Formats: sequence, C-alpha cells, structure tokens
Amino acid sequence: MRRDYYAVLGVAATAAPREVRQAYQRLARQYSPDVNFWDERARGLFEEIREAYRVLSDPHTRAHYDQFGAMAPGDALGAGRRGDDLHVSMELGLPRRHAGSSCP
Repeated sequence: MRRDYYAVLGVAATAAPREVRQAYQRLARQYSPDVNFWDERARGLFEEIREAYRVLSDPHTRAHYDQFGAMAPGDALGAGRRGDDLHVSMELGLPRRHAGSSCP
C-alpha cells in the first residue's frame, strides 16, 4: 500500500505548488541515487518521492488524488500512469433469436 503523497513530501494537503516543489527538491537531493549509490533503501525512497511529486505537481492529477486518494479507480483495474495499456477480459453475448423469427 502506498503512503500518503503529502506525508512523503512532508507538506500539508493545502500546500501551494511552490512549497511542494521546494519539498521535492530538498528530498530529491537528500535521497538521490547519485548521492546514495549503494543504498537500496534510499533508492526506494527516491522513487516514492519522485512519484509523489509527479502526482502533486500537476493540478489535474493532484485534484484526482485529493478526490480518490492513492487508490484511483484505474488502479483497481491494474492501470498505471496515464497512457499505459489496460487489458480487461470480458465475455460478450449476443441476443438469442426466438424460434419462428423471420429475421436471418
């Protein structure tokens, strides 16, 4: 389960875009793989920080996140980011013809 993106960046849900950007920049420098080359934990945190910033820096994505949380409707079906392929299996049926119908 994903952590709250606001908590990941350490900002309030009412944070202005500038505050979100500053928090991201500070954390990205701290946990960057360039700085923590061998630290797998730091790499995982950096990915989480990057994902949180990706969502919270875009006004439309942020509004969607604020409304639905980390588990957006597309996530329930296995969809990732916008533009990813979505594969769904479904069974379709055709209406049955009644006996004696004149239609072919």
